[in-house]
Amino acid sequence: HYTDPAIAAAMWDALERAGFDSGRVLEPGAGSGTFIALAPDDAVMVGVEKDAVTAEVAHLLNPHAQIRLEGFEVTNVPERSFDAVIGNVPLGKFSIPDPIWNAQNHSIHNAFLLKSLHLTEPGGWVMAITSAGTLDAEGRRSREAIAEVADLVGAVRLPTDAFKDVAGTSVVTDILMFRRLDG
Repeated sequence: HYTDPAIAAAMWDALERAGFDSGRVLEPGAGSGTFIALAPDDAVMVGVEKDAVTAEVAHLLNPHAQIRLEGFEVTNVPERSFDAVIGNVPLGKFSIPDPIWNAQNHSIHNAFLLKSLHLTEPGGWVMAITSAGTLDAEGRRSREAIAEVADLVGAVRLPTDAFKDVAGTSVVTDILMFRRLDG
């Protein structure tokens, strides 16, 4: 789904108020680059997008950013490479094959969150729009895996129609903000 620029701008504002002021920032599942386009001037942006046409659009709209044409499950960068991660992760009740960061076969949205956390340096921030299933799932396995590497510092449940105007869909989503732990 496409992200409303007003939501993306509010997320950037929250990240800056939390203390992010500059550094390397990852947007996994970048789509056309809404978060990249709204990034602060001192952010060095890297976007990952699997769809070739969409990645090209992101590149053309954001020539200052590095856009990687690949699935996030194959993105290979060292752990702790980024100061922050921000974006709208893909939603779904399926797993993606990633033997390093998703060996436990978490759903795609939780796999994106976990890998994002591992790619963020200690003290760094991960802020993402995700499925309500991250917080509401009956099983605790994904939440426990996340809690091993990060503190949840904020959560907002969006209205069901938050993406109706931009993406033509009604879905329950949350904005979650994490701070990467040491270790």
